[in-house]
Amino acid sequence: MSIERWDPFREMVALRDNLNRLFDETLMRPGSDWLAGMRERPAVNVYETDSAVVVEAHLPGVKRDEVEITISGTTLTIKGERHASAEVKEEHFIRREVHAGAFLRRIGLPETADLDKPEATFADGVLKVTFPKRIEPQAKRIELQPEQVSA
Repeated sequence: MSIERWDPFREMVALRDNLNRLFDETLMRPGSDWLAGMRERPAVNVYETDSAVVVEAHLPGVKRDEVEITISGTTLTIKGERHASAEVKEEHFIRREVHAGAFLRRIGLPETADLDKPEATFADGVLKVTFPKRIEPQAKRIELQPEQVSA
């Protein structure tokens, strides 16, 4: 049995190599479907203005009649389908990053949004759903009356 001197740097390099191999094999492998969840969920921006809550969903290549918008409780659901280009056959692709197929995105809305009065527009591949803000009742100040003394 031989005694080998411990080298902490060799251990760190081995750990790094093992982690790199793990990420390469599980996440970056060609054909790996780890991005499927993100591809099937269109990118959205949700923001507030002084008078509204706005949801913008970026849906390039999707036609207006292929989008369905529903509200259930305080959740906005955007559902649709993006079709693959019929001009290019599957075997001719060298790289394919544009997802084709069904997509679904659910967005929780803040309580300030008036869900009874949404307005939706769709232009240049951007779906914009605007909810006016609820008018909150303003607090009223109650004046204290002087105490009446009974005789």
